Amino acid sequence: MQERTVHRSAGFTLIEMIGVLAIMAIMAAVLVPRTVEAILRARGDAETANLVNFETGLRQHIRLNKNIPGNVTLPPNTWAADIAAQMGYSAAAVTTNSRGNARRYLVNPGFGVLIPYTQNPGTTGLGGAPASPRLLIVGSVGAALPLLNPITQAQFDEIWNTADGAVPATWGVWGRGSDLKIQRIQLGNVFCALNLSVPAGFVLGFAPRYDIDGTQVPPPAAYPVNAFFLSDTLVDLWDRNALGADTLSIRYRLDKGNSFMYNANLVGTPAQGGYWSR
Repeated sequence: MQERTVHRSAGFTLIEMIGVLAIMAIMAAVLVPRTVEAILRARGDAETANLVNFETGLRQHIRLNKNIPGNVTLPPNTWAADIAAQMGYSAAAVTTNSRGNARRYLVNPGFGVLIPYTQNPGTTGLGGAPASPRLLIVGSVGAALPLLNPITQAQFDEIWNTADGAVPATWGVWGRGSDLKIQRIQLGNVFCALNLSVPAGFVLGFAPRYDIDGTQVPPPAAYPVNAFFLSDTLVDLWDRNALGADTLSIRYRLDKGNSFMYNANLVGTPAQGGYWSR
């Protein structure tokens, strides 16, 4: 009697196919959310890095141009162009992110000086430090940002104080807190005090010369002079001899508190010459 040989097909059985599909479904359920979350996190990290770079560009602009730019409600609205010029970007790349969402540049209504602020050469400076020199650059990799134009003090403070990963309470159902990126810029350190004084009891027959950014400042009505200027401001102090000739003696760029005293020569009464010292 001849035996029959049964040949099994090399393909998968239905049960095997179901098993493979079940495994794939489980893997997809685990991996897809993680992949999506990783993509969203990468977008958020990229936006955060951009905002940090924008602050760097803004500070460079302030230092080099002695100007704090205005926003939409504080024309001229040059903030994006000013940052772009420092970073080598286009202005559009500053105002709008890769998701097509417009960013917001917000000036604290209680800043303390009128923004935009430009410090001109030869200025006498500010009589005091700005009350609250704060700026915000806000971006979103999710929902579009509210217009925030104009912004109130309460709105500015709410955004400033919003914790990372959260959404300002007054925005209602806006989107995911992790999509909101806030760059808080404190500009208190860009304003530097300059103090110019004369020894007590000295009477000067002239106003000692000093220049701001290469231009002579009008003679002050009295000493001491206490004023605030933007950091890296160039200060030139001039000595005077008994014949009334001025000579540049100190050239200094402001960084922190800076105090100088004019020491009068004992030539005549009142004194007709002197020199600056720290």
